[in-house]
Amino acid sequence: MACAQGISRRVPPLIIIAFFFTFMGPAVVQVFLRNLVPADWGAVKVTAILAALYFSFMFWRLLVVKTQHWMGDKWSLVFGVAAYMLVPAALIFTTSYALLVVLAILWGWGAAAIWLTGPVWLYDNTNPARRGFWAGVLYMVLFAGLYIGTLRRVGRQSRLDAFPARGPWRRRRRPRGGAPPARRPRRSALFCRHAFDGPG
Repeated sequence: MACAQGISRRVPPLIIIAFFFTFMGPAVVQVFLRNLVPADWGAVKVTAILAALYFSFMFWRLLVVKTQHWMGDKWSLVFGVAAYMLVPAALIFTTSYALLVVLAILWGWGAAAIWLTGPVWLYDNTNPARRGFWAGVLYMVLFAGLYIGTLRRVGRQSRLDAFPARGPWRRRRRPRGGAPPARRPRRSALFCRHAFDGPG
């Protein structure tokens, strides 16, 4: 890969921001995929989707440099981030198992593209004396995004598990001529009940 001509100060912050939001959002889907697909799919289908993702990632780690040469650093990173969003977007509109497997394979290419292009492009656009610093910031922000995204999803999933019939987004309505509905316990109360009394 040809080195970038000169050093752009805009590139390192843009790469770091892109990695943060990618790992805070789409990357967390692979952790909670079992909770996002239809309940009757079973573990085998979920595992097959993740296997397609990881085997594609392993394959493209060896060959993604060819697409990087063809697209260039910027577009390789842009399309890599876009490929990360294919499965999360598809889960909103479809429950087609075959389509999700195909999109997981494309997701594997996207993962290989950003994992190669991001650090290399950062290396080409930082001062040699500061490359270690920027690399540390990149991986710190990356894992911070993954950590924050996972915690946000855990909080949402705990509310859905506690109130599966109604869902957390619907307001309680008082029945006509009847007693007001019972107040929903706070999340802290639910957590303490589960932690000290056990499930159920």
